[in-house]
Amino acid sequence: MEHAKTQLGVVLVSSALLQLGIGMIVPILPAYASSVGLTEAHVGVPIGQLADVLGRKPPWVGGAIVDGVGCIATACAGGLGSMVSARLLMGAGSAVGGSAATAYAMDVLSLYPKHKGRLLGALNAAGALAWILGPALGGFLAERAGIGLPFVLVGGILLATAPAIHWLLPETQPPAPGTSVASLRFRALLDGTQRSFGALARDRNQQALMLMQCALFTGWSCSLTVLPLYAAATHGASPAELGTLYSVSSALGVLGAPLGGAAADALGRVPAVSLGGGMLVASFASLAAVDSQLHLLGTMAALGFGEAFLMSSIAALANDVTPPHLRGAQSALLAQVGDVTFVAMPIALSLLATTASHESAFLASAGLIAGASAGFRTLARPCKPRHG
Repeated sequence: MEHAKTQLGVVLVSSALLQLGIGMIVPILPAYASSVGLTEAHVGVPIGQLADVLGRKPPWVGGAIVDGVGCIATACAGGLGSMVSARLLMGAGSAVGGSAATAYAMDVLSLYPKHKGRLLGALNAAGALAWILGPALGGFLAERAGIGLPFVLVGGILLATAPAIHWLLPETQPPAPGTSVASLRFRALLDGTQRSFGALARDRNQQALMLMQCALFTGWSCSLTVLPLYAAATHGASPAELGTLYSVSSALGVLGAPLGGAAADALGRVPAVSLGGGMLVASFASLAAVDSQLHLLGTMAALGFGEAFLMSSIAALANDVTPPHLRGAQSALLAQVGDVTFVAMPIALSLLATTASHESAFLASAGLIAGASAGFRTLARPCKPRHG
C-alpha cells in the first residue's frame, strides 16, 4: 500500500505538470484545444487499445516523448508544412500518452475503493490549479522571451516526465501474452479496438457516461466560444477582465473537483453525476439572465465549480463500471466522444449566437445538457466500487 501511495504521488505531480504546460500554451495559440482535438480524432480510435495490449507504461512513456518532441518542433517551425507536422506529433503523442496515463491512474485508484472519488477530486483539483497558473505564466514568458519559449518548456517537461514514469512507476496492467511493439499489426489493433468499443458501447453505464461526456464538452464549447464574445459585446469586458473571469472560474474548479469526488463517495456515483449536470444546467440558464459584470462573475464561478464537480464524479463512475482490461479503450472512447462534441458544438453554438442571440446559445446549451442528464438517469445503473 505504501508503494501505491508513491504511485499516486508521481501520477499527481506529473498530471499537474502536464496541465500546467498545456495552460502555458493557451495564450500563445488560442486554437490549440480545437486543433489538438482534430488531431487526436484521427489517431485516437486505435491508440487506447495500446494501453490494454502493451501495458500502461510503454504508450505513456512513448506518447510523452512524441508529444515533447512535437512541442519543441513547433517552437522551431519555420513554415506551414513544418508547423503542421509538429502539431501532428503533438496530437498523436497526447492521444497515446493521455489514454495510457488515464488508464494507469484508474488502476492505482482502484486500490482505494472507499476513497476513489476523493482521490480523483484531488487529481482534478491539481489540474485546475495548474490551469490557473499556466496561462498567466505562458503569456508572461511569451511577451518577454518570444512565443517559442513556452513550447520549448512544455516539451522539456514532457521529455523529463518520460524517464520518471519509466523508472519510478511499476506496471499495473501486464502486456498480453506474446505481445510486443514489434509484433503489433495495425489491422489487429483496429480489430481489437472494434471489439473493445463494441463491448463498451453495449453497456448501459458506458452509454450513460458518453451522454454526460457530451454534456461536459457542450458546456466547455459554450464557455470557450460564446461566453467571451457575450462578455465583451454585452458587458464591455476587456481582455484583462475576461482573464479575471476565467481565472475565477478555474479557481472555483479547484474547489469543485474534490467536492465532486467526495460527493461521489458519499452520495453514490450516479446521484453525484446527476447533481453535477444540474449545476451546469442552472449555470447556463442563469447566463441568459445576467444583467451586470458582477452577476456574470458569480455565474462563471458557479459554472467552473459545476464543471469540475461533474468531471470528478464522471471519472469515479467510469472507474467503477470499466473492467481493468478495457480501461485504455474506455479512455479513448470517451476522448473520441469529447473530440467530436468539441468539433461540432462550438460551430453550432456560435452560429446560433450570431443568427439569434447569445442568450439563445446559453439556453440551448442548458437544454442539451438537461437532455443528456435525463438520458443519463434513464441509462445508469447503481454499481459497487471496482477493486483492481
